Amino acid sequence: MLIDEISVLVTGARSGLGRALCERFRATAMTRENADEIFSQDTKYDLVIHCAHSRAKDVDTDSLDDYASDSFDLTSKVLRLCEQKFVLISSVSVYPLEGHSLREDEPIKLDDVPEFYGIAKLLSERHVVNWAHRTGGKFLILRLSSTLGPYSPGNVTKRILTGATHSVPLSGASRFNYICHDEIGDFMEVALNRSAEGFFNLAAADTVTLKDVACLAGRNIEFGPINYQAPIVSIERACGLLPAWRKTSVERIRDAIAVRERETGSSRL
Repeated sequence: MLIDEISVLVTGARSGLGRALCERFRATAMTRENADEIFSQDTKYDLVIHCAHSRAKDVDTDSLDDYASDSFDLTSKVLRLCEQKFVLISSVSVYPLEGHSLREDEPIKLDDVPEFYGIAKLLSERHVVNWAHRTGGKFLILRLSSTLGPYSPGNVTKRILTGATHSVPLSGASRFNYICHDEIGDFMEVALNRSAEGFFNLAAADTVTLKDVACLAGRNIEFGPINYQAPIVSIERACGLLPAWRKTSVERIRDAIAVRERETGSSRL
């Protein structure tokens, strides 16, 4: 599948990874503002890259319908626009905190998934698998760790790297696993050109503490009490397609800092 010769749709293309992939693949952009128009046209696309997912927190029974509409129900709806290959952007949050190999081929017990967000992603994944079985379509499901890129939302890492804050609610001992938007695009292009299918973990080979992130960026940060520990998942399957994927979180943070310095002309972020 040569990207330059096919029609491509990217959802969630207003910001974040979706915007980066939309620009890279010169795709039709689906955002919240034009989604109804695209659905009404019912145009089929050779490749659909589905990044959109609700960012709502603390979902309760009163907000469940809206959350479902913006997450796994949306996946089912977007699948109808796909002619050949579907790429779902999922998350390593689907994995249990313990008692699992963190490999793509081991089944996941829903009772062991720590957050509803992870279960919602698993429901989206199941929609994609069922679509492929029903239609004969091809799919990639990419389970990502935390991402870095020019269009990233204002999360804790970005606020630290850009100097937008002097305090965060997470502890300095919190550990994150980082990958970059451009690397995800590189992997996707290789996987599509080689007709790869199925599930892939896209993550770093290690984790790094938020305190170390702040030190690398030269920031003096007051940390909070909340402790987050990102999983270190198996990346062997991804490295089999793209050996360059074996980079550490620290290397990626340094790359992000270097890019920012070049863009701002500053020796600091």
